[in-house]
Order: sequence, then C-alpha cells, then structure tokens
Amino acid sequence: MDPVVLRQDAARGRNDDGSQTGATWKAAANTTYSLDKNDSAGGFIDFRHRFVLQETGGGGKSNWLERIEFSINEGAWTAVGASTDVQWDSTLNYADGDDTTRQVGSGTFVSTNAGCTESNEQGDSGSPDLAGNDEFEAEFMLRIITANFSTGVDDFRLRSVIGSGSSPLDEYNAASLFDITIVDTSAPAARRRIMFT
Repeated sequence: MDPVVLRQDAARGRNDDGSQTGATWKAAANTTYSLDKNDSAGGFIDFRHRFVLQETGGGGKSNWLERIEFSINEGAWTAVGASTDVQWDSTLNYADGDDTTRQVGSGTFVSTNAGCTESNEQGDSGSPDLAGNDEFEAEFMLRIITANFSTGVDDFRLRSVIGSGSSPLDEYNAASLFDITIVDTSAPAARRRIMFT
C-alpha cells in the first residue's frame, strides 16, 4: 500500500477585489508580500491567502479538512480564530464552500474541493477527496488586527494544517512559509536637514 504524504507545495497572497478566478495577486507564488496599514478599515486589514495542497505518496486522502495557523515573528504556531491576531473574515466575492479552480499549481487537480473559505473554520462546507499524487487549492479570507502589529518590526507566516486537531502536514515546501510584512505608506517620509554655513 502506498504511503499517504500530505504536502503544502505553494502559497500566494491575494487582494479581495474579485472572484476566486479574477482577484488580483499581491505577489508571485512563494514570495513575501506586505499588508499596508494605510489600507486599514475599522482597525483591520483584509486579505486572502491561497495554498496548493498535495498528496504526493500515492496513498490518497479522503475528507481533507483544511485548517490554517499563523506564527508571528517565527514564534509558536496558533490556530486562526474569531478573536486571534489573524482572524477569519467575510467576503462578497465567493461563498464559503465554493470550489477553487487551478490558479497557482500545475499537478493533477481535484476540481470538487470546497476550497473557498470565509468567516469560519475550514472544512465546514465540505472537504475534498484526493486519490493520490494529486492536489487542490484552498483560499482563505482573513484579516489582521492592525494595532497588534508594529510597522517594520512584526511579520507573520501562515501554514495549512489538517483535521479537527490541526495536525501539521507531512511536508512543507520551505519557500511556501514566507514572511508577510507590515508597512504604512501613509507615514510621512523622513526629512533630511541640510545646514548651510
């Protein structure tokens, strides 16, 4: 019997400005991106994050309940919740449980996947079955509490986990665990003093 190997192969940041096929991207796949405090509304910054999740051992995986965790400044991994520093958010651009289409990956794609998640814990609206050596994409609507992150000091990472116990996957492509940084384009630029004698 082939082993079951669950892998996070890629991740990509996204703006909440369109459907799961049409929204714009913050950066290339497996590339760090920034959240701008100048875009804050009501003390929050909204964004979307997509993962390419694979079974690479050939053993398959049924009922893949995707979850998500965050780590601030490479600290402990914490489950995203309703009142954590990184939180669930809602969107008008897709419904919870909608299927994703291939946007980032290139492997054999499982199209019935309920990969779009908003407002609550993942897996509530269905979960995909992978036959083995295939993949799906999961996209999450999230927000951060702006006041809890210091510009130029704090960053955070996101990773996918699985099941009601939020177990880590077997493998993570290190490139997909990149930093998400905090900037503030509304801050005035530093002034240079020029003295004449």
